[in-house]
Amino acid sequence: MKYFVLLLFSFGFMSNNEPLYSQESQGILVFRVLNYTTEVKIPINVKGVIDYADIDWSIIDSTLVISCIYSKFLKPEISNHTRYRDEKILSLNPGKYSITCVSHQLMSDSFSKDIDKVLSSTVFFNLDILSFKICQNDTTIIEILPTYMRYTIKGKDIYNPTYSCTVFDHGEKITKIINLRTDNSISWDDYKGTLKL
Repeated sequence: MKYFVLLLFSFGFMSNNEPLYSQESQGILVFRVLNYTTEVKIPINVKGVIDYADIDWSIIDSTLVISCIYSKFLKPEISNHTRYRDEKILSLNPGKYSITCVSHQLMSDSFSKDIDKVLSSTVFFNLDILSFKICQNDTTIIEILPTYMRYTIKGKDIYNPTYSCTVFDHGEKITKIINLRTDNSISWDDYKGTLKL
């Protein structure tokens, strides 16, 4: 069970990177996490955990990576964790960025004590699922709305969120669910990029 919990709850830590541009020539990114919603009644003990939940993310080159798994399984440092009802503001170099989500699918293998089996069976990558621009002296907003659902696996009720991501990008507004497995998702075993250890 503890391995399953490690995948569900991840905690990053802060770091500072040297900018390639002066602050005067950079743009602003607001990463905002809204308060969660739910389609089911959540037990009080679970609600106590959710109330302190956060979303782990980082800017890796020109990609905003959102991680739904424990960050020790990823190669780059996941440097930001933003709690529900909070936001973080960053100065970024102007240019085009994409959003990638590393997520997991709840299934019976999620409870395995074989961590390699858990990663292989449940973890996947949604690469470049959204994009946004950072413009000089302007602001781009990304909002995440967590919505909790109940899943029953091996007789256990598991409460897990979907992340609805909205990009407010200089007059355009695009919303997409970013952490669910689709036909375009890449499994842990098939992924050959730089995010995986």
